[in-house]
Amino acid sequence: MKPAKLTFYSLKREIDELSLDPTVKLGLRLAFIAIGLQLIILAISWHRLPPETPLLYSRAYGDAQLVRSFWLWTLPLITLLLELVSIRLAAKAQAEDKLWSQILSWVGAIVALMGLVTLAKIIDLMI
Repeated sequence: MKPAKLTFYSLKREIDELSLDPTVKLGLRLAFIAIGLQLIILAISWHRLPPETPLLYSRAYGDAQLVRSFWLWTLPLITLLLELVSIRLAAKAQAEDKLWSQILSWVGAIVALMGLVTLAKIIDLMI
């Protein structure tokens, strides 16, 4: 079975179909608002950030945690990619199981909110 080709229009159609459920619609809104806020926060504070910022908190304390500030842009990018994956999975599951579709949409929203909090804390430390 050949996988369906992902285009902007197919993604929009899946989002429109998912938005018919009010629970899923709220999760989608929160996720996209959180991703947008991440981009806005980064854009506004970009000129005030130092050349290196802490991002790799799993490493030993000190210089090992530092990366170039440009890598902060990966947080909203990863969040967006995970949201798109959850949208695709929720759209496929919607016909068979409404609850699973709702859970997947909220997982994307929670990941987006966690990314927003993480980015805000990092920038708060640096400014």
